[in-house]
Amino acid sequence: MKPFCFVHAADLHLDGPFSGGGINTPELREALCEATFAALRNIVNLSIECKADFLIIAGDLFDCANKSLRAQLRLRDELCRLSERGIPTFIAHGNHDHLQGWRASLVWPPGVHFFGCEGVECLPIVKDGVTIAEIYGISHRGPALKDNLVREFRGRGRAFSIGVLHANVGGNTGHDDYDPCTVEDLRNAGMDYWALGHVHARRELYDGVTLAIYP
Repeated sequence: MKPFCFVHAADLHLDGPFSGGGINTPELREALCEATFAALRNIVNLSIECKADFLIIAGDLFDCANKSLRAQLRLRDELCRLSERGIPTFIAHGNHDHLQGWRASLVWPPGVHFFGCEGVECLPIVKDGVTIAEIYGISHRGPALKDNLVREFRGRGRAFSIGVLHANVGGNTGHDDYDPCTVEDLRNAGMDYWALGHVHARRELYDGVTLAIYP
């Protein structure tokens, strides 16, 4: 298998409202309000610096379903930087930025793919004429998904398989139980790596076969 490199991020909540009180310094308030965009810029910079073959964002990229126009435009501008360098981006929507909300009719740069909600999609990553990976993904249709979407994933075994999903694995009590599933569900889906989103803390799940990461 040819070696490759990718970046996996999730839960940026772009343009999320800042509600902290008692901050009277305009510079600090501005920095806090810009923090989500700074995080996005850092992720794009990292992808460029490490010459990643692709970037994955596993849900809740935007803070709400009616995605702010500012956030969409800033995202487009950042992803243009990746597209210009031939680095594709794969994005799944989660419970906050689900597909029932509003989004602008923007023209996205080549190589940017948003997963839909009508079944799991599989997209190959081809490098020097060889398929080095297959990326499987699906987005949340609505705001409070209780279905187990992992059951729709089935790896084909033709290349390194990466599943992209916004889910609560193992019933994490600190987060809403949207798209609930178990580590066994992840294993049975036939993925080599799960690019997860939803839990706002780094967590690694490994059963000896399948590696699943909350970034």
